[in-house]
Amino acid sequence: MGIYESVRRCLIPLERVLAIDYGEASSKLVSFLSSNNNVIITYVGSYVSPAKYALLTLRSITKLNAYLFRPNELIYYVVPYDEGRELGIVVFAYPDGLSDLNILIDQVRFTGHDYLIIIPEDLPKVISYKVPRDNVVNLELGKELLRYWILATHLLVGNTAPKLCSRGGIRSDRLLREVKDVTSVINDLISHYEEDLIAISKFIREPVIVTATPTMWGVAEYLALSNDVRSLRLLVPTDQVGKYVSRVNNVLLINTEVEEYSLRGIRGLSLTAATTVKELKLRTDPLTAPIYGLVLARVIEYLASGGLHE
Repeated sequence: MGIYESVRRCLIPLERVLAIDYGEASSKLVSFLSSNNNVIITYVGSYVSPAKYALLTLRSITKLNAYLFRPNELIYYVVPYDEGRELGIVVFAYPDGLSDLNILIDQVRFTGHDYLIIIPEDLPKVISYKVPRDNVVNLELGKELLRYWILATHLLVGNTAPKLCSRGGIRSDRLLREVKDVTSVINDLISHYEEDLIAISKFIREPVIVTATPTMWGVAEYLALSNDVRSLRLLVPTDQVGKYVSRVNNVLLINTEVEEYSLRGIRGLSLTAATTVKELKLRTDPLTAPIYGLVLARVIEYLASGGLHE
């Protein structure tokens, strides 16, 4: 018997996130993006992947000109000096970055930028009193589902980007269809990758470098920043891994099959630096792969934290 039934209970909250009706939130984001042909995407808090995934998805299947900036780059170098060419700004706001959000919102308000904040729960009063409701998309995850922030934002983007295409395309249609139907494939997904899930969950119980290709960065962030797994995990971009393997010589590489060629250098470390490289490789479109990858990451996290022995 496979592990699906054994890990089933850890997936129940995740399936609640998959079952959220993103229609209203998506419509609000579509409306904002449609009224801004050029848009800046940014983030506050621990996770850059929601903004990065939004950028890559919008750039891949829409005609929207989207740009990614770190919050401090916006606050100090862009927003105060772009008078007459103010771009709309989408902010993915995780709660541990609310102090940065407070500063950023003051800047964009005072400089006349249109903006939309995407949040997992209600804003605190110190910020909410100065932000109109029309400028907020609340995914209403609350404390219980906060760990699925990355998944929820990816689902929101997957529900939104195809609607910005003037004419349906094969890729955009498939993205929209798949993000609405993830729950139905979870059993098969876990069964297909079962050996990898078990091996990786054991692998990350030791100190490990976690890295990923751009669209899979959310999966890397989820595993590297998990509070459930006790081992040391370093979150490192792919082009920097070689600088860290002298300190930690285990590497978890998260990618998709179509990106395989670009990662030969990391795989080569097993020969040149006596490094153990283990992969989670999804065989699907890079735009849908991180959503499936985040489901698998929850199973890896559960197994690595001793979930089957609770």
